[in-house]
Formats: sequence, structure tokens, C-alpha cells
Amino acid sequence: MPLTLHLLYAATLFVLGTVVGSFLNVVIYRLPLGLSLLRPPSHCPGCGKPVRTRDNVPILGWLILRGRCRDCRTRIAARYPAVELGNGLLWAAVGWNLADMTAGTGANIGMGLLGVAFVSAMLVVFFIDLDHFIIPDVISLGGLVLALAAAPLLPVLHHAATAIDFAEWHMVLDAVLGPAPAWLRSLSVSAVGAAIGLGFSLVVYYLGTAAFRRQIEAARRDDPEVDSALGLGDVKLMTLLGAFLGGFAVVFIFLAGSVLGVVVGSWMKVRSGQGNGKTGMAGLRERWRNGSSVIPFGPFLTVAAVIFYFFQEPLLRFFGMAIPLSTAG
Repeated sequence: MPLTLHLLYAATLFVLGTVVGSFLNVVIYRLPLGLSLLRPPSHCPGCGKPVRTRDNVPILGWLILRGRCRDCRTRIAARYPAVELGNGLLWAAVGWNLADMTAGTGANIGMGLLGVAFVSAMLVVFFIDLDHFIIPDVISLGGLVLALAAAPLLPVLHHAATAIDFAEWHMVLDAVLGPAPAWLRSLSVSAVGAAIGLGFSLVVYYLGTAAFRRQIEAARRDDPEVDSALGLGDVKLMTLLGAFLGGFAVVFIFLAGSVLGVVVGSWMKVRSGQGNGKTGMAGLRERWRNGSSVIPFGPFLTVAAVIFYFFQEPLLRFFGMAIPLSTAG
């Protein structure tokens, strides 16, 4: 595919992604508080005046205003343009990959829509869990339904046309159903992936809670809502990730997310200062400074999930040295 086409896809989706990123800022702030996502329109948190249309241009509006409200000069957090930029870059990456897809126009469009929806959902979960230690069901369970519904409609979602997945599972499927069509292979991979995500995370939920009972009881003194080693929101998220990315992704995402959590958590423990924020990274630094070791797991899972999404085939083929894969049709 010509480089110019790659750049065109990426640039187009980057612009659209920043626009959608502006709305994602609203979702991140209002959804966990139970507020309407549509009313009232975007407004300054200081003076309450609506944001002017010319100031609502993604990224540029914040830069032109130098991060302050035009009316009252209240500081506007840098997170807003960061979310817009981040969503734009993620959408651009989806567009870059989309330029290489050869599944057909309809499948390409479907995969593109699923891709941008997935990366935006992960971005929203990242910040909501970072701020509030929750993962909204409308994202995890709604995404699970979408993933299961999309699997038979877009078999390429799970590479069912070339059957890049666990060879043993396809042998069982063919033995039970005979030569299975692509849509059924895809649906089965999605359903089994969801089951693996649910089962794997529930095992961690119960065994981890039993193993770290004393630490959980100590943490509960700082946060009464802490009652397990893994939140149920994380369990639902892992179920969604299994349905969307397949069963192998569950193991990779959990292990990679755990490593990221240890690395970032250790760095914050060493570098923690006098953070006075109550949400986001400042809030986490303050918790570490005060001796609380409870940090949200969702942000690390979403980062690992996005990594797996963009590098799925190389990862599957790399681990194929240890896990048998099938490339048969």
C-alpha cells in the first residue's frame, strides 16, 4: 500500500479522533458522577460560562487560551488537550493499520469502526479508573455485547479466515461441528475468549483475596471499599477483552498489566512527593506518600490491551514457539 494512502488514512482519523476526544473528556468527567453527557454544554468549571465555539477546537483551543478560561482566567487542566491528542494518535494508528487491510471494503470499514471504538473505550476506562477506582458497566458489559455481536459479522476480527488461534481449539470445534464456517469460528473464539477472561480473573479475584487477606484488611482502614485483591470492574473488563481480543490476550494482558503496575507503582513510591491532588497521578502519589498501596489496576490493563491490539499477530507468532498455532483455513 502506498505511503501516501497510509498517511491519508492516519491523518483523517487523527483529526476525527481529536474531535471525538473532546467529547471523551465530557464522558470521563460526567459518566462516573451520573451526570448527563449532553446537557449542559461544555462550560468553565470556574465561572460556569459555556465554552465558545471558537475556543472548543481540539488541542488548538487550549493552546490559544494558554490553558485558561477566556472569561474568568480559571486554569483549565492540561489533561483535556492530552486526551484529545491521545485519542487522535490512537485513531491515527488504527487508520495506519486499516490501510493495509485487504478483507474487503465492508469488512475494512467494520474493523475500523470497531478499532476506534475499542481504543477510545480503553482511553476512557484508563482515566475513569485512575480518578475514581471504578470501571463503568456501560463500557465493560456494553463492550462485551458489542464484541460478541461483531464476531460473527466480522470473522476477520479473530482472523477466523486464516484461523490464527489455538490449534487444539479448532480441532475440537471441527470434531464437534465438522468444518466450521468462518463466522462460527469467529463467534466461538470470541465466546471462549470471554469465558477465559471471566474464569481467569475470577480465579485471581478469589485466590488473590485469600492470599492477601491481611494486606486487604490493612488497606481497608484507609479505604473502606477495598474488599478484594481484584475489583469486579476489572473482572468485567477482562471478560470484554477476552471477547474482543481472544483467550490468549487475557493471559498476556494480565501479565503485562501486572508488570506495568509493579514498575509504575515502584517508581511512584520512590518519586512520591507532596502531591495535593485527589485524582489522577497526583492522587496516586499522595496515596503512596501516605502509605496506602492500593492503586487501580484498570489503567495498566488498558495499556496492555492497546499494546496487544496493535501488535496482536507478531505477539501470537512470537509465542507460537511455545503455544501451537494453526494457519490452516
